[in-house]
Amino acid sequence: MRSRLAAHPLGCVLALALALRLPLAIWGQDIVAPDEIIQYFGQAHRLVYGHGPVPWEFQVGMRSWLLPGLLAGPIWLVKALGGAPITGLILDKILLCLASLSLVGCAYGWGRMFHGARGGWIAGGLAALWPDLWLMAPHPLEESLSAYALVPACYFATRARQSEARAHSLAAGALLGLSFVLREQLAPAIALIGLMLCGRSPRRWALALAAAGLPVLLAGGWIGSPGASLSAPSGSTSISTPCSASLPGVSAASRSASMRCICWRIGSGPSSPSPGWPGAGRAGCRCWLWRRW
Repeated sequence: MRSRLAAHPLGCVLALALALRLPLAIWGQDIVAPDEIIQYFGQAHRLVYGHGPVPWEFQVGMRSWLLPGLLAGPIWLVKALGGAPITGLILDKILLCLASLSLVGCAYGWGRMFHGARGGWIAGGLAALWPDLWLMAPHPLEESLSAYALVPACYFATRARQSEARAHSLAAGALLGLSFVLREQLAPAIALIGLMLCGRSPRRWALALAAAGLPVLLAGGWIGSPGASLSAPSGSTSISTPCSASLPGVSAASRSASMRCICWRIGSGPSSPSPGWPGAGRAGCRCWLWRRW
C-alpha cells in the first residue's frame, strides 16, 4: 500500500483534496456571497431556461457574461439530457471543485521543486486540507476562479525561469491573460508575475504577451459593456436599480428624497473635495444626480 502511494504522490494528494470538496458540491447548500446566486448561477439559469431576475448590472452592461456563460454550459447539457435544474447546478459545482485542484497541484509542484518528494507531500497535503480552499471550491466567485489561473501562472513562470522552456512561458502568459479576464482588479499582481517571468529576455516577453493576449481576445465579447447586456426575456423580473431594494418601514419616495439630499450635500458641502472644480461643473453634477434619482 505504501509503495503504491509513493508511486503516485500527486494523484494521492489530488484524491485527498477531492474527497473533501465533492461532498460540499453534491450536498452542500451554503452561500458565501449573494453574488454567486444573483450574478452567476441565476444568470446562467436565465440563459438556459429563459426566465429569472435581471440585476441592474446586466441591464446596463456593467457585469461580464463570461462566468455566467461558462456556468450555463453544464446547465444546458443537463437540460438537453432531460435532467432537473438542480442537477445542472451540482454539475457546475463539481467542475468548480475540479478547477480548484490547480492550487493543490501547484503547491505539490513547488514543494517537490525545492524540497524533493517529501516537500511535495507536505505542501500538496496542506493545500488539499486547508479549510479556506476546500470550503470555497464549489462557489462560483471571480476571485476564486482568477486565483485558479493566477497561481498556476506563477508556478509556470518559476519553471520558465529555471528551464527556459518555451512551453512554460506560453502557459504562464496564457494563464496570466485568463486571470486578468476573470478579475481585472488583479492587474498589479499579474504585472509583477509577468515581470518575474520575462525579466530582460525579449524572447520571453514576446511569447508571454502573445499568449496573454489570446484569452483576452477570445473573451472580449463576453466582458461587460453596454452592448453585451442581454435583454430580459418574457417572465423575467427586472431589478432596475440598486436603490430599488426594499427597506422595512421606508417608502420609495422617502428613499428617493434622502438620496437626493445626500447627493446635493456631497456636491455642495464645505467638506466636499471640489475646490478645483468649476462652479458649473458642480452644478451640472448635482443636476445629473437629481435627475438620476
